[in-house]
Amino acid sequence: MKAVTGITENIQIAESMEDEDLFASMLENLTRGRLNRTEVYEVARKMLDKRGFFARIDTVSVTELMDFGLEEQEAQALVSIAEILKRSLVKKSERKAVFSSKSFGAKLIAQIGSKEQEHLMAVYLNTQNEIIDERTISIGSNKRSVASPSDILRYAVRCNASSIIVAHNHPSGHVVPSNQDRDFTKVLMECSKLFEIVLLDHIVVGRDTYYSFREQDYLFD
Repeated sequence: MKAVTGITENIQIAESMEDEDLFASMLENLTRGRLNRTEVYEVARKMLDKRGFFARIDTVSVTELMDFGLEEQEAQALVSIAEILKRSLVKKSERKAVFSSKSFGAKLIAQIGSKEQEHLMAVYLNTQNEIIDERTISIGSNKRSVASPSDILRYAVRCNASSIIVAHNHPSGHVVPSNQDRDFTKVLMECSKLFEIVLLDHIVVGRDTYYSFREQDYLFD
C-alpha cells in the first residue's frame, strides 16, 4: 500500500511541475549525476528555448540531442522515451468504441475467420466501450482451443478493463456454438461478475459469418 501511495504522490508532483522543471528532472535522471542541477537546468532551458523543439521531441535525432550536451547513450535513451510516448498517443487515438456485435463481428471475420486453427481472443474495453487492448489468449488445434476464464480475466484486472468481449473462430466454418462453448460462456460470465467486469458478448466466427451470444439472448437477457 505504501508503494502505491508513493507512486500516486510522485505522479501528482510531476503533474504540478512546470515544463522546465519536469524536463530538468528527467535529464537529471538520464545523466545519472554526470551533470549537476545547474547544468541540467541549463540544458533543459536550451532545449525548450529552441523554437518548435518541444512540439517535435518525437522526431529529434540523437545527433541533435548531443549538440545540447548529452552523451550518445543519454541521447539515445531520450529518443527511446519519446518514441514510447509517441506510440502511446497513437494507440490512444486509435481507440474505437464498440457499438454493436454486428460491426464487431465483421471485424472479427476479417481477423480470424479463415484461421486454420482455433484462436481464442479477448477484447478489453473501458467504461466508454472503447477498446483498451486485444489479446490472443490461446491457439488450439483445428477443433478447439484450450483456455480458462482466469487466462482472460487476469489481464482484464491488470489493464483496469470495465468490460470484455471474447471471440473464437471455428475452423470448420460452422458458427453454431457447441455445448462446450455455451458452458465456457456461462462460467466466464459468472467469474467476470466476481471482479465486477461485464462480459459484453461471446462471438463465434466463421469464414463469412458469426454467431453472437448477445444477439441470441443467451445469458444476456
